[in-house]
Amino acid sequence: MIELAALETPSLKPEQRPCVIDPRLAMSEWGATTVARLAVNFELWMSAFARQIVRTPGDHLDGAGCEALVPRSFPWSQRGVDRAREARLARDELEHWSHAAHCSELSRVRLHYIGDRPDESITPRLADPLLHERYLYFHQTLCEHVDALSTTKPKDDTSRLRLLGSERQGAESDWPLRDCYLETLALAASLEPRSPFVLSRLESDAPSAPALCDYLCSWKLSVRAVPRRGGRQARTLREALGRMEIAPVVWSGIRLTAVYVAFARPLLDQGRRPIAAHATNPWGAARVFWHEI
Repeated sequence: MIELAALETPSLKPEQRPCVIDPRLAMSEWGATTVARLAVNFELWMSAFARQIVRTPGDHLDGAGCEALVPRSFPWSQRGVDRAREARLARDELEHWSHAAHCSELSRVRLHYIGDRPDESITPRLADPLLHERYLYFHQTLCEHVDALSTTKPKDDTSRLRLLGSERQGAESDWPLRDCYLETLALAASLEPRSPFVLSRLESDAPSAPALCDYLCSWKLSVRAVPRRGGRQARTLREALGRMEIAPVVWSGIRLTAVYVAFARPLLDQGRRPIAAHATNPWGAARVFWHEI
């Protein structure tokens, strides 16, 4: 099953799997601490735009303030999230990130990312030379997929709310998380030959899906929760994360999750380049799974 293949990787130790940091996790309570602890053993990746925000938030929030870092996608308007509190927590967390150069834990963190060009990226020394090409392919096609939703005529008010590209839930109200999530999903897809996972979190109001998955659902992608914390297939990953001294994060009430991106049909040739036949929209074959850790 595609779900089991995404969760279970017998040939790889958990620490060998790339860990993509959900921007929402990084910029919310305990985010910086979680990243610092995982950086000891895991190969960490982050959206290039999210990395810019945590490094210099004043240059990239355009006066929107930290409330812009609280998710707005459907069905958030119907949930009990205290937006003012979450914005304060995001502001406090960005303060932690701003002191990274003076913090013994954060100063050691190496966050890999992919920029517009290979020389604007930070990747591991032995990274796949085709990684940048794959990332641009997945990012461009995902942006086209999401933009196409804004041209779809909604059937009713509920459908209209579900369209992130619509006037009521457009890119302006969802920026910058929308752009961060586009990059995050494309990054996870481009790293797929190495069985990556996205480390995310549940929100404070209810044990629902991570905000990232709410966005993906609104983008008409297939998203499914895996019961029993991923079962035995995810046991080694849970154990590896448990060794990273993140118990204080869990004790504080943060409920971490793992998100996986897989595809129902081959999208890469034997040289790990995108197959031209599927270049129009590979995201119709995307399958996203998540579970609590």
